[in-house]
Amino acid sequence: MKLKGALPAVIGLLLCTTASAQTEYVLTDFPVAAMAIDTIVTVRWTGIAREGMPVPDSGYIYYSKTPGGMSLKNRHKVVVKENTLKVFDNQLIAGADQRQISFRPSNQSEMGPGKYYYVVAWPVLHPQTGTAVDTFFSNELQLIVETDQPTELLAPTDTITDLTPTFSWDVNPGVPYYHLILSDEKIGVDSATGEYKIQGLSIVWQAITPNTQIVYGAPDPSGTLTADPPPMSPGATYSVVVLNNYGNHPAYTSTKFGLPKTFTIAGDTLKRPVNIYPIGDTLSDSTITFKWTNLDKQRANTYKVYAYIASPFEEVDAQMVAWQNEITAGTFANTDTASMTIDARKIFTKNHYTWKVIACDERGAGSAGDTTSFDYTSPTGRMRIITLEEIPTSDKTLTKEVAAVEIKVEVVDGSMEKPLLFYTDNKGLLSRDRPVGTYRITASKEGFEELTRTVTVVENETTTDSLVLQRPDATIFGSLVNEAGVGIDLGTVTAVSELNDTVYAETDRYGSFVLSCYAADWQVWGKKSGYITSTPREVTIAYGQSFDLGPDTLARVPFTVSGVVQNTKGQPMIGAKVAILQDGAVVGELPSSSQDGTFSFSVEAGEYVLRATKTGFTSAEKNLQVASSQSIALEMSPGAAMVTGYVIGRTWVNGDTVRAPITGAEVFFSRLSGGTRVDTVSVVTDNTYGNYTISLTGGDTYEYWSRADGFAPDTDVQVLPTSPGVTISADDLLKGYATVNGSVVLVDKNTNAVLDPAGGVTVSLMDDNKLVASSKSSALGDFELRSIPDGNYLLRAGKDGLALKTISPGTGLDVSDGRPSTVTFSIEMVAGDRRVKWDVRNAEGTNVDASVKVQSPLRKTLESTDSLQNAGSGVYVVAVDATVDTLIDLAYHTFTVDTAAADSIHIDSVRL
Repeated sequence: MKLKGALPAVIGLLLCTTASAQTEYVLTDFPVAAMAIDTIVTVRWTGIAREGMPVPDSGYIYYSKTPGGMSLKNRHKVVVKENTLKVFDNQLIAGADQRQISFRPSNQSEMGPGKYYYVVAWPVLHPQTGTAVDTFFSNELQLIVETDQPTELLAPTDTITDLTPTFSWDVNPGVPYYHLILSDEKIGVDSATGEYKIQGLSIVWQAITPNTQIVYGAPDPSGTLTADPPPMSPGATYSVVVLNNYGNHPAYTSTKFGLPKTFTIAGDTLKRPVNIYPIGDTLSDSTITFKWTNLDKQRANTYKVYAYIASPFEEVDAQMVAWQNEITAGTFANTDTASMTIDARKIFTKNHYTWKVIACDERGAGSAGDTTSFDYTSPTGRMRIITLEEIPTSDKTLTKEVAAVEIKVEVVDGSMEKPLLFYTDNKGLLSRDRPVGTYRITASKEGFEELTRTVTVVENETTTDSLVLQRPDATIFGSLVNEAGVGIDLGTVTAVSELNDTVYAETDRYGSFVLSCYAADWQVWGKKSGYITSTPREVTIAYGQSFDLGPDTLARVPFTVSGVVQNTKGQPMIGAKVAILQDGAVVGELPSSSQDGTFSFSVEAGEYVLRATKTGFTSAEKNLQVASSQSIALEMSPGAAMVTGYVIGRTWVNGDTVRAPITGAEVFFSRLSGGTRVDTVSVVTDNTYGNYTISLTGGDTYEYWSRADGFAPDTDVQVLPTSPGVTISADDLLKGYATVNGSVVLVDKNTNAVLDPAGGVTVSLMDDNKLVASSKSSALGDFELRSIPDGNYLLRAGKDGLALKTISPGTGLDVSDGRPSTVTFSIEMVAGDRRVKWDVRNAEGTNVDASVKVQSPLRKTLESTDSLQNAGSGVYVVAVDATVDTLIDLAYHTFTVDTAAADSIHIDSVRL
């Protein structure tokens, strides 16, 4: 927040300072969904005013296609046409301490279809000179103006032979992204109302891309949709539609559909699998064995089994892939019936499912059987989530819904069925039936801090949780550009604070990004595949600041590693995963090779490992020394041994032991040769179900182990023999780190009466001066500390202006074998009335300029000449960062403030 005291004759008191936005104005009412270009848009705000003016003060809407922070440079100003709207510019809403502007995007010369960043701002002029002396700013939000024009597909159409076709369409002006949806059933269209509306959908593949073409099986650029599509089948007819998308996420996909197009794939087919069981059954067993016949014993290499579930998609009951797995055809060499047994309780819930089997040949081409259906019953309840924002004004707190919030779900205990397209609607509401169990949900939306909550779904009951989101204390904005100065779309910007907190942002079509952060020193860098990762830049962010990082230029990498994946007959492989690694880390990946089996990666000079994998085939791997561009052929053999299984996590939840599959765990396999590990390969468990599938050479012996974030290192290495063409199961167990939670309230220091929940309180777990885990309480006062290893710790809590009163049952926490001594803590805070001041000196006793970084019980960075206002008694841990004789001194100090202490605390820095 900028200091206003220098202009007392011009600016009055600050009437609204909130955790939601550290700005002079706070937006209280604004569009939460895409708006048609001729729709009337209304924006309201509250905040401060010049002396003698009604509260809040006047404002204009300033907008641009890229984020601008607290600057009006290069922004356009909205001019309202009153004769069209009959609404006065800067209308003051009586009795509400709010003001509003209404306008039509179509009336603004620079506001066509697209996404815009906007603020309400008012340049303050000096009363005598008329020159600008300050500007009142609101928090920055986004406005999406939607086009009426749907996107029409150009190709493919009619009959084709390509099993990995290229989909293409024309540019749609103002549309930044396109959402392609492919169905293996004909999409019906009802135009009775004059508008086309999809009637049914069976989605086998989808992707969101900024380009006007994409090859089937290519990685989804948005990273949110299908990454492992089923092989396309000769003889099958497919429907495809392309939708406008404004935010590189399904939540921002338009409801305006163009006419679907259909095409048929010609070519020779394998025998089509015929389902035997289940067909029309209602099941509740803990395991289900899928059975099918009409096996192609001459040409089939593997069989893929897919289960589909009805999921609401843009008000359509779409059939989407809910589960998939694969098994080697050699497993059924001596039988006419194939089967696959699954742990249904981990995968399915109470719902209607369809399923089918696809036979895959030695190239990876497929032949799909017909779908049949079954019903599954299991204990369910309803998860009801409401996402809100609280905005204080001078006389009351306004509650505003936050729309299109993605709800990420981590299953702690219960079915692993993925909640498809799980985000709140335009009223901030999400209500969906979910299996009985315990879930850790995270609300995520650009412009807000992520909020995590653990919820329990009870059978036949509705569990309602209101998630009150908070805007960040500060932001960093800028852009990633190439060497020609053109913005880089879908790049990743990473920022790591001095407290080791990490935040990410993705660039938009102009290369722009906004990072949500807090006052601290941050290291910021950008990266994208095909470019050299930028050198980290250190920036110091103050509370309430919107820091302009400017453009970060990424240079193209100089060399290309390309080639083809083929089988032992020299035929190109379809659907192979190709990755290039450096020092064990993936630097480029193609999830699914196209019909010609080609791949290409852009890399810098150095040593790499090139690896191709596909279930049912032996992995191919080559070590490379890259000093120039080169072409490589990778050969894969069919009939490999297949290993499938789960990585199970054992954790403590509310005093009970819970075992559940771990998503995103990495499983390592090392072949044993003469008792020595060679040829180590790895696979990552599915991000929904926690299962994995990998192909290894048959007739060998392997050791395997796993690792995952939030779990202790695996010390139990297991031995696994393999057989050619046979599928075997291998599970692993990891012990989870501890999780504790609690609530924070504000109490009256004299009466101990509870006043309100205390939001924004930093709760820290300390091992001496080392920060082990940290969390900030939500607006409702709840918090959660995660990934706590075994050890003995102290719990502390603090917030600027508040002081810790009590922690119940105590400040100590012991964790043994992943089990915490206390699961839930209750914390009471009181208004602080102390002032802490530092006197920083070097070893010779001379005062030095320094930053005092408070680590615990709250987080705050101050200059050594400043003081910590409204503090309370307790133990403080600070780091002193001082430049002394060109040496940087980062010394940690612990001191206690008690009720009898002087209000000035003296700290001597230690010279390095």
